[in-house]
Amino acid sequence: MTQEYLQTAGFKSKNDRAIISVLKFVKLLDDGGAPTEDYKLLRDKSRFGAIIASHIRESYSELFALYPEASSESNDKLRDFFAPKTNASPDVLDKIIATFKTLCDSGDFGAPPISPPTAQPGQPAAQVRVVSQTMQASESGVTVHLNIQLQLPPTENAEIYDKIFESLRKHLIERKPPAGA
Repeated sequence: MTQEYLQTAGFKSKNDRAIISVLKFVKLLDDGGAPTEDYKLLRDKSRFGAIIASHIRESYSELFALYPEASSESNDKLRDFFAPKTNASPDVLDKIIATFKTLCDSGDFGAPPISPPTAQPGQPAAQVRVVSQTMQASESGVTVHLNIQLQLPPTENAEIYDKIFESLRKHLIERKPPAGA
């Protein structure tokens, strides 16, 4: 996606140029501006809101860790979150908040997390996607919750699944902290 493409699609205002940056930030375009797989899935109206919400939660994970219902928080709370993270003027800060709220208006935050599409020939055999991350304070300290979804190919060979889950255990559950940490 380029500025030229935006103009041919009817987005001719200089203000519209930020669309590409926003779509890259929420990972619907890659760094080169090419649409991601999820961007292509947005054509499915039944999944559109869930896909957008998933990307917003991931891109604004720090905000959602602080306010799990960030998509419906007041402008004042959002300002309190964003203000220390930028040197932007009050007007620009209002635009940051408006951008976040506009994105949230498109998302369906009540929908279940999205599932990756079924593997097609030529796609990787297994796909791993971190759909959500939340951190919340509890009485005993901090709790970290990761929701990881795996899409595995159908196979009769159970050894493949065993090796995948063994590797997950090794790298996620039994992970040792780096030396000196």
